Amino acid sequence: MSTGLTRAEMSEGLDVGLIDQGTGARWRGTIISLAPHGARVWVPTPHAGDANIRPQERGFLTTVTYQAARSGAMWAEQPVPERPCGRDVLEYWAWARRTGRVRRPSATAYLHGARKVLAELPDGYDTDLKTLDVEDAIAHYRRARRGDLAPASITQYTSGFRRAVIRYLAETARTVPRNSAR
Repeated sequence: MSTGLTRAEMSEGLDVGLIDQGTGARWRGTIISLAPHGARVWVPTPHAGDANIRPQERGFLTTVTYQAARSGAMWAEQPVPERPCGRDVLEYWAWARRTGRVRRPSATAYLHGARKVLAELPDGYDTDLKTLDVEDAIAHYRRARRGDLAPASITQYTSGFRRAVIRYLAETARTVPRNSAR
């Protein structure tokens, strides 16, 4: 985990990571406003169960005191690109491994799988992740590498790729409600 943020390093719109002091849960959010006592942060929860709740309202607003942020309860996160591509997923998992956000073996498996599969796609590392059909990409890779690699290696790379893309998109999903109070 990165070092904590000072008040001077904070600004509205900054992507941050948070740790719940009570449970140890890690969240990703965006600073909505800076108050005299702390930063107000919107934490989206994209997998909230009620389908009647609009996606931009799935989440919660929390305040992190400047003292807690400085002591490590909040840190700056990798910015989320508007149109993520293959290079972004590789950069994200390299950053996650380097900062300790994800266990090193998991991040390494995601990186290897993503590199291998993306390299075989027509747009390569420039592949648009928002429109990518992960299973079609995996099928393409399996066809392209059949006979060149052992089936176990193909399975390992495609599994790492699938997890890399799905987790990247889930972890970098950022939806801030339009009517959030500033």
